Amino acid sequence: MTRARKTLTLARMKGRHKLIDSLPTLSSVSRRDAPAIASLPPELNRCYEVLTPGDVDLGFAGRQRQGAAIHGALASLQPGTPLRLARMDDRWHLEYQGQVVGRLATGYAMCKGMRCIEARANAVLVRLRNDGDQAYASSVRCDRWEVVLPELVFAPCDNR
Repeated sequence: MTRARKTLTLARMKGRHKLIDSLPTLSSVSRRDAPAIASLPPELNRCYEVLTPGDVDLGFAGRQRQGAAIHGALASLQPGTPLRLARMDDRWHLEYQGQVVGRLATGYAMCKGMRCIEARANAVLVRLRNDGDQAYASSVRCDRWEVVLPELVFAPCDNR
């Protein structure tokens, strides 16, 4: 407050505030209620979630043979590339131009009451055969592969 030169705006969201309520009634103090909002634009109800390595199946592409179509599709991804989130065999998969490029982890839980309206590549990690748990080494079919970490955009489900 010591840096205010001409005006100072104090606001509170709900209820009372000790400092604001203690200000005297002076002509220099203007009090007003927040304007009523008829309805929020739908964009303000969206949830943006950037997935982490713990949210995806890190070995999914590594279990595909070297030269499989998934590796070419992953190599062409850039941050911001649009993806499609699709449910297949009780798991969520990520697709790019019809090609599966990743799978979400079994433990990934989608926001309740929300539906995914947009997915895009946020980052692409490089994994090596020796990066993972050695218990899974026998299932890996290539020495190097990429893993897409998506950003998912959710909107409330329509309850009609």
